[in-house]
Amino acid sequence: MNHLIISVSQLNRYVKSLIEDDKKLSSVFIQGEISNFKLHSFSGHAYFSLKDNNALIKCVCFRDNMARIKFNPQDGMKVICQGKLSLYEKDGIYQLYVYSIIPDGVGENALALEELKEKLAFEGLFSDKRKRNLVKFPKKIAVVTSSQGAALRDICNIIERRYPICEVVICPVQVQGVYAAPSIVSMLNNVYKLKNIDTIIVARGGGASEELSAFNDEKLARCVAASPVPIISAVGHETDLRVPTPSAAAELAVPDIKNIFDDIAVINSRIKKLIHQKISDSELRLDLITKSKVLTDVQSILTPYEQQLKKLDLSLYKNVQQKLTSIQEDFISLASKLDALSPIKTLARGYSVAYKDENIIKSSNDVVTNDEIQIKTFNGTINCKVI
Repeated sequence: MNHLIISVSQLNRYVKSLIEDDKKLSSVFIQGEISNFKLHSFSGHAYFSLKDNNALIKCVCFRDNMARIKFNPQDGMKVICQGKLSLYEKDGIYQLYVYSIIPDGVGENALALEELKEKLAFEGLFSDKRKRNLVKFPKKIAVVTSSQGAALRDICNIIERRYPICEVVICPVQVQGVYAAPSIVSMLNNVYKLKNIDTIIVARGGGASEELSAFNDEKLARCVAASPVPIISAVGHETDLRVPTPSAAAELAVPDIKNIFDDIAVINSRIKKLIHQKISDSELRLDLITKSKVLTDVQSILTPYEQQLKKLDLSLYKNVQQKLTSIQEDFISLASKLDALSPIKTLARGYSVAYKDENIIKSSNDVVTNDEIQIKTFNGTINCKVI
């Protein structure tokens, strides 16, 4: 009978794949008591066990996850750990790789909040890519909060002090109780329809965790994520939100007009210095130009050009005269040749031309007796009759 023989490493690797392929074990919440907690100072990783009355499981929380835990875990502390199960192949021990730790005393609400945060984070609602830059000089800010709370007074006072030219649109909502989240969602949807809103502040003053739990609402979170303008969340005093307090939200939303005036004064001073420097440079350049030879001794600059112009004028005159002489000589030569070929010259030597009816008589056969003809001589015409 043949048996499949595998190594220990192959076995552990196979078991590890079985555990990691189980989606139910990819994100679990385990309740228990911390024991043998050790935080390595060099690596920043934490190693501990989580136990109850009957069992124990090894746990590891790596440095990046430990950095997000807001308390110091200690032995004997009852907690709820969120993480995934896997197997450490080297030792053949399965353990919990912890993402977050919360004290067990916070109850089911905190556990539900962690699950909601994980769900929304997985969808990318908390991604830095979704965050938009605040308007540097807002003209209109909508404040969504209770109309009776101190948070509204703090926000308005700070905006009035820091940036009084900004208009504040007060949007009253419930900030406590079961109707708080629906009230805020409804108001935000109305605010989104308003024109020229640069920033929205959703605020509530401090209070117990139960009083602040109304803001841990999935619909509210999705409504905020859908905002067409930047939203500053200022709820309670916890620093895991965008800003710690409503007052801090107001300071984040608007610049300090005193600082703006200071910046303007500095810029104005720089502009004046640049203008004065430019004027000084221009005056120096003008002084150099007025003292330059081109303005103080123009004749010395023009004299060489005048001499050069005279030379060019004389050269041009000579060239024109030579050209005219050559043309005149050519004309005389052509006229002489033309004159030698002139029929008038021939007549002057004693020749004449006979015409009949203005036609040259070339032969005696061209006339008969009694024809009237004309004899053209050098100095006139003789009318004749043929006999």
